[in-house]
Amino acid sequence: MLITKPIGGRPYGRGNIIKQPLERAEPMLCWSVSVRSSANSLRVNDQVLYSFSLILLATLSSLNSHSSVVGATGAVAQYNTADCRTLLTVKSQLSDPLGGALSSWSNKSLHCCEWHGVTCGMQHPNRVTSLDLDSYGIIGTISPYIANLTFLRRIHLPNNQLHGHIPRELGHLSRLRYLNLSMNSLEGELPPTLSHCSLLQTISLRDNKLQGPIPSNLSHCLNLEIVSLSNNMFAGEIPTGFGSLPSLFACVLSNNNLTGGIPPLLGSISSSINYIDLSNNALIGDIPPSIGSGASLTHLYLSSNKLEGVIPVSLDSCSSLSYLDLSNNNLNGSIPPLLGSISSSIYYVDLSNNALTGNVPPTIGSGASLTYLDLSSNELEGVIPISLGSCSSLWVSQFIKK
Repeated sequence: MLITKPIGGRPYGRGNIIKQPLERAEPMLCWSVSVRSSANSLRVNDQVLYSFSLILLATLSSLNSHSSVVGATGAVAQYNTADCRTLLTVKSQLSDPLGGALSSWSNKSLHCCEWHGVTCGMQHPNRVTSLDLDSYGIIGTISPYIANLTFLRRIHLPNNQLHGHIPRELGHLSRLRYLNLSMNSLEGELPPTLSHCSLLQTISLRDNKLQGPIPSNLSHCLNLEIVSLSNNMFAGEIPTGFGSLPSLFACVLSNNNLTGGIPPLLGSISSSINYIDLSNNALIGDIPPSIGSGASLTHLYLSSNKLEGVIPVSLDSCSSLSYLDLSNNNLNGSIPPLLGSISSSIYYVDLSNNALTGNVPPTIGSGASLTYLDLSSNELEGVIPISLGSCSSLWVSQFIKK
């Protein structure tokens, strides 16, 4: 699977709105009671009437305990309206200037499972399982009462104008698997309570104004596959536990104020790790050798940090690597001899603005797909490898600073 930089929260396919089946009301039975002189006969008919009264009372009580929508045909749909009331509370803190997102949320002729952007479940047809409102220009704050939608599995609200804090109450959503609030104006810290969402697979909060540390207990969500927190103001160290997430596919933490070192196990525990972007932070120390242990790694961006030491030889084993950007660091030593020939699909290599020395490896042009190579602003010497002549797609090649 190939991901082009940067990762955004790609919406999953929307599920169909599941409606509660309409049930026709049972026809009222007509009872005729004949008056007879026999006392026994009267007692029998009295018992019948009494039994029928109990049945009718139970039926009316059942109907009154639910909300009902009555159509022109007399069909009745029975609903639990708790989630509908919660959605109206959530809406009360939002405005919809374009009028295309929330206008149906006040239409009482529709059950909330039919409102725009709302999906209800299959096993529980009247419970809200997904909110999908992408790029509608919605303004406002996220109500903490959203946590009352206890069947929510998916929250997809990117590219709006949401502001304020992320409610800590989201941690009560035990069924939540997908959270995308990217490209808004949310601020404050990431609530540690999100670690209670043990089924969480995707968290995308990029392009906001979030700050403070990334909660270390977020790594307790062992099902995490995508962590996208780029373009915020997060500070502190990358949680060490991120290196132990067994299903991690993409870790995107670029353009923050992160410090400390790269977690030593990142890229080695998960055989499925595909995309790592830690660029434009203030990370220090060596690049851990284990980062090249992931055979599925295709994108590695560590540029514009304060990394030092040598380029790990272990990167030679990344047979799927397509993008490698280690530019603008303090790396020294020589370029690993097999770099460039490790993958027939590698087409972007940027090692510029470091302190690399020695010769350019003759194999660096062995990857026929190489299209971009920048080794400028280093202390390299020797000749340009002849192998670069076989890179028919190469369109940018820099060896000296222009």
